[in-house]
Amino acid sequence: MASPASGSVITRTDASAHARLRAVPIADVTLHEGLLQQRVAAARRYGIPRLLDRLEDRGAIANFLIGRPGHADLVRRGYWFSDSDVYKWAEAAAWALAGHEDASLGEQLDRVVGIMVASQKGDGYLNTNFSGEQRLRDLGWSHELYCAGHLFQAAIACARSIGDERLLGAATRFADLIATRLAGRTDTDTHPGIEMALVELARETGEERYRELASDLSARVDLGETPHLWGHAVRSLYFASGLTDLVTDTGDTARASAVDALWESMIAEKSYVTGAVGGRWIGESFGRPFELPNESSYAETCAAIGVAMWAWRQLLRTGDASYADHLEHVLHNAVLAGVSLEGDEWFYANPLGFAALEEHDPWGADRFAEDMAGPFPLRRRRWRDVACCPTNAVRMLASLPGYVYAVDRDANDLWINLFTASTVEHAGWRVTQRTEYPWDGRVEIVVDAAPRGRRALVVRIPGWCDAHVSGEHGDAEQLVPGTYSVVRRTWKRGDKVVLGLRMEPRAIACNPRVAENRGAIALHRGPIVYCFEGVDNPGVDVLAVAVDPATFRAVRRPDLLDGVVALDGEGSQPADGGGPLYRPVGAALPEQVPAAVTAIPYFAWANRGLHPMTVWARQRVR
Repeated sequence: MASPASGSVITRTDASAHARLRAVPIADVTLHEGLLQQRVAAARRYGIPRLLDRLEDRGAIANFLIGRPGHADLVRRGYWFSDSDVYKWAEAAAWALAGHEDASLGEQLDRVVGIMVASQKGDGYLNTNFSGEQRLRDLGWSHELYCAGHLFQAAIACARSIGDERLLGAATRFADLIATRLAGRTDTDTHPGIEMALVELARETGEERYRELASDLSARVDLGETPHLWGHAVRSLYFASGLTDLVTDTGDTARASAVDALWESMIAEKSYVTGAVGGRWIGESFGRPFELPNESSYAETCAAIGVAMWAWRQLLRTGDASYADHLEHVLHNAVLAGVSLEGDEWFYANPLGFAALEEHDPWGADRFAEDMAGPFPLRRRRWRDVACCPTNAVRMLASLPGYVYAVDRDANDLWINLFTASTVEHAGWRVTQRTEYPWDGRVEIVVDAAPRGRRALVVRIPGWCDAHVSGEHGDAEQLVPGTYSVVRRTWKRGDKVVLGLRMEPRAIACNPRVAENRGAIALHRGPIVYCFEGVDNPGVDVLAVAVDPATFRAVRRPDLLDGVVALDGEGSQPADGGGPLYRPVGAALPEQVPAAVTAIPYFAWANRGLHPMTVWARQRVR
């Protein structure tokens, strides 16, 4: 297998005419000790290898061997779309190998890629579930294009990260077949995903026909006169990501307007406070505006990853700090919540409230509950036969170093999108972030090398805080939240820029049209959303407690949940559980008794067994 390549960019926009920014290769970024490094390391150390074991055990790898000599007795196992899970695993492994030596993982990926490539048919078709006249016949339910999209993304990751182009050759042959077979058809691909993969394949190979196919497939979707995000959340977000890629490459103004309207729809009406999306279990979907239930939320992990992917593409396209803000927000809360601290258990659905009660339905479909989500009681699991979320989570975490930095189109200025202890060496820059973010708001940016002449460090100022920046001479400047600050000079070795971000606990209220959150508040500190979990609050009914947001203070807890900052404060709870289900208007309220309460980062809940949890708590009236 080839040695790691320096071109390991997750999204390539260097030739995109309408891109403001270019990605920095994963191999050019080193994460140092901190929250994001811990989560990426856990995915590399446990998540990726253990997922391969489970894919092997459930037959997902063996499916690619069916029909080959010596495997006459093999019968296909798993869902008809399970090929996509193998492709996502391969993509994760490739990104994990970018700049990181791991002989064992390299050998495993080499073997899996060899198996996949050898299963390709002579005409280029590559899918283990369909044959003969079934192939590419039903775009409505087959998921063939969805699986092909993940194949293309895995192939690109292998080529860019480790220089292995075997899968890329298979991908282009299959893409050529798809283009031929779909020519002149108008039926819609009902599980998007291939569109953004085709655009990236065009960027990688220089073949315009792949971008044209992505454009054609996208044009078959009727968004209506005023686009809104509706329906299956993951499909909607993958579609929107592909549409953004097309806009970035072509500058299509109509599609740009549609993309921006879709984004506004999500932000203004359909996002949870964690950045998660998809409030409906039915159809794993977006619901009506402001339909955001807490305990019955779906908020699929894959959908959170889809939000992050879309925000990233919008950032590369526009350079607008609001997209980087949202990328940070969804990564630190909705995405990280989907993965256990150990790195090898995953949520499918992510509630914002949880009673921790066992449920039983003597007439229920236990098979559905186990395979789809294991919803009641909700817990992270090591495997589900619908394995989209585990494989998606490890590929996101493996690629995460590639989101931290970017450069402008001419690669002169270095943009800092995410704050995390790290070093970047790219385009003549060598810059180190020294920080304990997100637990501490001090970010020291040290320049060890920079391109000649006046160049800029372009530093994001989060929209949630007041901030100031200081240079090496102690001069300080107040900054505008929700923007990028440009620090331009002729840099010399040892120059520093010190960013100070206020990290006080703050309370967030909700639009009153979200029925469940009326009169309630959620706690934030920095980019982190907090929750109240029963294990931290003995004797307190966290689902009934009322809290006083003015009393909360941050407490560093290196002993808790791999080291976090908790929030300690005061509240009260009803003495008798809140009284009857209903009471007459004007009747005396139940007696309230004081309660000391502790909040932990939402992403870390459910790592210590099943306990009640809520993000939103009633606000205590003094």
